[in-house]
Amino acid sequence: MILFISQNPYKSTSANIRNLSILEGLILNNEKVDLIFFSYGLRMISINNVEDLKVLKSQSNTTQKKSIKIITFLKKILLNFMSSVFVHGKYFFLSYIPLRKLKLKKKYNLIISSSDPKNIHVLAFRIKKYYNIYCAVSQIWGDPFLTDISRKSNIMIKKRIIKEEANIINLADQVYYLSKMTSESQKKIFPQFSEKIKYVFESFKPQQMF
Repeated sequence: MILFISQNPYKSTSANIRNLSILEGLILNNEKVDLIFFSYGLRMISINNVEDLKVLKSQSNTTQKKSIKIITFLKKILLNFMSSVFVHGKYFFLSYIPLRKLKLKKKYNLIISSSDPKNIHVLAFRIKKYYNIYCAVSQIWGDPFLTDISRKSNIMIKKRIIKEEANIINLADQVYYLSKMTSESQKKIFPQFSEKIKYVFESFKPQQMF
């Protein structure tokens, strides 16, 4: 049994395309998965077979909703402000969200956390610690934290980000990046974690994570 923690699988994002591919690989390799994600609170669904996965895929949103220009503009201002104040930007709350409603009772062989957002990895550690789960943790990073070009950060936030990124990597047994260039770059930034940092194809075989 694998515990998989990611963003809301019903949203249309590149990260979710990857996550669905990983889940499919796990199921095809006869693994059963409990998927935890945030959607107005933490939710969990069990994926035990191909049919369960088909249901999840069929419910995933494939269209982007159009927003009114003024709302989009105000949202951008708010997000920029949060990114300048909080290390994890708008997802800072995942470090504090209550965990007791999950009521996990199963034994897991592996925990996989898949970003973005990066705070998913922190959430995974919080869940492991709260429920006393004894197993390895594998992190999958769509993008690194400090060198993420999609985020504009000031110098003060960057100093906090590199410290937080090191703390997050330290929580995992294995850390996977989808680009060989990225994995090599991360080894140079965090040489103390070079042995656990790995590169894996996006369409990898799940056995590589055991």
